[in-house]
Amino acid sequence: MQKPKNLNTKQRPTSSKTSGVYWMFAAICTLFILFIPAQKNESPLQQKTATVIIHGTIRPDLCLLSPTKTYHDDLDSYNPYVRALDQLRSDGTLKHSVMLMGDGLRKINANTINRFIHHDLDKAEAPLAACHFFGTYHILAKKYASDGDYYTFGWNGQLSSSAREQEAYYLYEELIRIKEQAAFNGYDLSINLITHSHGGNVALYLAKWEEEQHQGLCINALHMFGCPIQSETVDYIGNSIFKTILNYYSDFDMVQSNDVVSTQSHKSHRRIGDLVDMHTYAKQPDRLVRDIHLMVNQEAKALSHASMGAMGCYHYGKPLLFHRTKIKKGIAQISPHAVCVLTPVFDDLVRKIRLERPNLCHIDLDIIGRPGTLHIHSYDYNDVTNQNITGTNNLHELLEPHRSYTQEAWSPTAPTMFKRISQGWNATKHAIFTKSQTKLDSKKANRLRARS
Repeated sequence: MQKPKNLNTKQRPTSSKTSGVYWMFAAICTLFILFIPAQKNESPLQQKTATVIIHGTIRPDLCLLSPTKTYHDDLDSYNPYVRALDQLRSDGTLKHSVMLMGDGLRKINANTINRFIHHDLDKAEAPLAACHFFGTYHILAKKYASDGDYYTFGWNGQLSSSAREQEAYYLYEELIRIKEQAAFNGYDLSINLITHSHGGNVALYLAKWEEEQHQGLCINALHMFGCPIQSETVDYIGNSIFKTILNYYSDFDMVQSNDVVSTQSHKSHRRIGDLVDMHTYAKQPDRLVRDIHLMVNQEAKALSHASMGAMGCYHYGKPLLFHRTKIKKGIAQISPHAVCVLTPVFDDLVRKIRLERPNLCHIDLDIIGRPGTLHIHSYDYNDVTNQNITGTNNLHELLEPHRSYTQEAWSPTAPTMFKRISQGWNATKHAIFTKSQTKLDSKKANRLRARS
């Protein structure tokens, strides 16, 4: 049997016809990859919540350093009022009473929240109001709403409508940034805002910037505590950018309705219903807008302006920032926290009321604080019978361990400028008293000489 001849292993040249088919197939594959889009991922984004607290005007009395410029809304960086505010904001002790971590949007570290829950804040965190506030808020949010990320927004705090409008633009940019960042990471971000005083008007100006920028910003809920309702921003309340707006006010708030300086109408109001018909909002099924009248133990004049948005302002020792209220020990169950720390509970109650009374636009929320108990009852503001619509279970057991920790760990410190003002006022009082006493002693001596 003959051995097979060695096969020629050299590859034969490819015909031009075969080569053409190959390149045509390669071109079709390339076109398919380039121009046929990949199958879209239909899985929905995960929900995530961001809660931002915005402080109010900082020391509005300082505007007396430049009353004319403030009245005409013509402030610049060289103005003595603006310079005094800048100095005050640079004093770190302001963060001890105001929920503020610095200028702009500042995130509270998740580790800080965990340390608060375990009552182990470090020395740098323990004096800061925001750490205690959001630690307590987080505990309530997990029970009544949804927890998430927490931020403070620091703005210049000027008593100026144009300043609030400009600062709202910075807030707008920051919110768009964190919303886009969340979407990049696979989250649909729901934004909740909690504001005090004119921080509410800063938030309302977001609607103006959304109308101009069209970046798709949406605010899930805006909770305004003690916000002066003004003609410049009241129309933005009807803007669809805000899904929920709850306006909280107190009859004892002597600041909210007395801002006649930073509005062209020279008039501010406590209630949204003072300027618009609230029932127009009640007819909108996809929006929730309500006026909320806050009371404590049936006392309508219990909460001051500061006590709704700053820590320690109704502490039943010496109140910080020189604000006194009628609450005293009646609200020891949340002291030294600001009332806005109960926002998750308020929000839950108002949404329950909406299901039972969809047309009720003016609601009483009564904080019932007694030894060992903390409840919140709700009523129809216009119902003289005060029939409770709905309420909470006892919140005392949930809050008391953490409230006690805050009471011990948080040390209220008046800012340096406050100390100087207080010392100056005490010196003035002493001088007046000494002068009066000298006159009395002189008159007494003259009478004694006359008798002799």
